Amino acid sequence: MKTITGNNAINEIKAWEKLLQEIESIYQPQYFNAIEKAMKKMIDKYEKTNSKDFAEETLLHAVDIEKIVSSNWSKSGRTFSNRILESINSYQEKGLKEDFLNLLNVFKSMYLAEKVTKISETTKNQIKNIIEAGEKRGDTLDVISEKLRDITTQFSLYRSHMIARTETHQLANYGNQTGAELSDIELEKKWIYSKDHRTRDSKYNHRINQQIPLKDDFIVSGERLKYPGDQKASAGNVINCRCVVGYIPVE
Repeated sequence: MKTITGNNAINEIKAWEKLLQEIESIYQPQYFNAIEKAMKKMIDKYEKTNSKDFAEETLLHAVDIEKIVSSNWSKSGRTFSNRILESINSYQEKGLKEDFLNLLNVFKSMYLAEKVTKISETTKNQIKNIIEAGEKRGDTLDVISEKLRDITTQFSLYRSHMIARTETHQLANYGNQTGAELSDIELEKKWIYSKDHRTRDSKYNHRINQQIPLKDDFIVSGERLKYPGDQKASAGNVINCRCVVGYIPVE
């Protein structure tokens, strides 16, 4: 199988990984700083007031996260849509760059607010869960605060890597699919996965190994997905997903 970019499946995965890592390296530190900043503000409030009401801190956290996610989505989506469109030599002449940006803005209007809420609420809930667990044990405020500060850096590091990976990958696949749909070439697509110990068993499902029409859905763990990381997918089929799609011209 040779994709529209000229790669076979193995080389397509390698090309993807290189681009994904470049983009993730830009945004992972930004997510880390935003999460760590929010956690410290919540801990400060708890220490000063013994309150678990972090509404204001969560709102400020959401503002920071929205800027990062929006930029991350734009960078990843543009990079991978351009890659597809430039491969078919119709990128500049038909104004498809502007068409993609318009579609990306619609995509953001549909999904960005929900994504930001999930990330910021998770940060808040992690803090609250640790406080409540400490209170059940009978820990003092000082003991709980020390526990919170001990886990802040580790938690922020873990989540920032996971978020950067997931958001970069989701929008890469969105850009890939949208770029292919904007093209004037008849294409089919095939799900490409890394055949190693980290690949989820669910990827070996009906239609995963088939070459299907461009606008059809893959079936993954009973879910209909247009591409890996599809926003409609459950968390188990999205978080840390490493699969890609190859687009093949119809002969």
